Amino acid sequence: IPLPSSGALNFGPAPDSYRSVRELVSLVESLAPDLKIVQSHDVDNSSKKETAFLTLDSAAARNALGWRDKISFDTAVAWSLDANESSPREKVLGQLRQFESIDS
Repeated sequence: IPLPSSGALNFGPAPDSYRSVRELVSLVESLAPDLKIVQSHDVDNSSKKETAFLTLDSAAARNALGWRDKISFDTAVAWSLDANESSPREKVLGQLRQFESIDS
């Protein structure tokens, strides 16, 4: 299997699933309205160089392994938030079972 020269592979969403940081925060706010989100500075007007858009290039994993993401961005965020509930181990194990049942 041809790997990149670094030998490392990124596993992340396909380009059509990329979201901005602002979109992520909005989704978290809608899924967990009681969660307190603190913005440390205004991204649009900050003198700090904070990126507004985060991505992973998963092309090498797709090419070398035929890998693809199986769940949507919204589902991944929801599952991440759910994993922080009072019994995270049981929740995550259930999510893993659900994930394994998804057709490739």
